[in-house]
Amino acid sequence: MYREIFGTYEPQELARYTPLYEDRDRAVLLYEPLCEWNYVHMEQIKEVLQVIVPDLQVDIYNSWEHPDQSIRRGNQWLVVNSNPIKHYITDLKAFKKDVEEALTA
Repeated sequence: MYREIFGTYEPQELARYTPLYEDRDRAVLLYEPLCEWNYVHMEQIKEVLQVIVPDLQVDIYNSWEHPDQSIRRGNQWLVVNSNPIKHYITDLKAFKKDVEEALTA
């Protein structure tokens, strides 16, 4: 048994990050509490960021408790100096490069 679907698939437009003035000179980490380790990973990323840039302010937000913070940043998991970071810390070399480029932008 199946149900026939009529019409065409309309993909949703992905959220886009618009640089925010308040994100200058700081890092914003967004996480979702779906996984028990997600917050732990965010704390590890915060530590890595503080090693790369010791005086950088780092804020961590739970995107369920603060959906406005997540929506305003286009659901980007990490924004440094108003620039979204693409790489994760598992590729530490690329992650550091992204962070350094974001700080010089």
